[in-house]
Amino acid sequence: MSSGAGGGAPAGRVLILVNNLLHDLATGIWLGSVVVSAGLAVRVGRLAGEAAAALEDVRGDLRWVIAGALVWVVASGVVRLLLYSAEERLLYPSAGSAYILTKRMTVFVKHGIIALLLAATAYVVFWM
Repeated sequence: MSSGAGGGAPAGRVLILVNNLLHDLATGIWLGSVVVSAGLAVRVGRLAGEAAAALEDVRGDLRWVIAGALVWVVASGVVRLLLYSAEERLLYPSAGSAYILTKRMTVFVKHGIIALLLAATAYVVFWM
C-alpha cells in the first residue's frame, strides 16, 4: 500500500476518519435527543390527557435513541482511545510534541465537559 503525502497507510487514515465521523455523529444525535427530550418534558407539564400521554410516549422512544447513541459514542470512543497514538502518527506526521501535548490536554478538558453532559443526560432521562 502506498502512503499519502503525509505518510501512513491511506486505508488506516480512512478508517480513523470514518470512526471519528461516526463518533461525532453519534455525539450530536445523543445531545440533540437530550435537548428535545428536555423540551418535551417541559411541555408535558403544561398539557393534560392524551396530549401529555402522547408526548410521554415520544420521550420514551427518545430514551432508546439516547441510550443507543450513547452506546455508539462510547464504543467509537474506545476505538479512538485505543488508536490515539496511531491516529496522531497517521494524521499529523509532522506535528511536534508541543502540538500533541496541547491536543491531549484539550481532550481531557473536553471529556470533563462530557462528564457534566452525562450527568445532565441522566437527569433528563430519569428524573425530568
